[in-house]
Amino acid sequence: PNPTGKRPAVGEEIEMAYVLSTVPSASNPVGMSVDSSKKDSSIFLPYGVSLVLPGLEEGLSLMREGEKATLLMPSYLAFGTQA
Repeated sequence: PNPTGKRPAVGEEIEMAYVLSTVPSASNPVGMSVDSSKKDSSIFLPYGVSLVLPGLEEGLSLMREGEKATLLMPSYLAFGTQA
């Protein structure tokens, strides 16, 4: 697809629904849900002000309004070097 929506601007309130899961592994072949917005619901937050995981912030910067994505990120972009 060729999305045509606008990209978020720093400080702009964005709406998103999400599911945060661990990556599947040999001991957990489907991964484990860690957090999510409520079922069939969204959250609203200001974009670009470091309120979310660094990897999510980076992924959101590449997306356009209305777009859906699955983001896979290393632990240091999820919870920092202590992860």
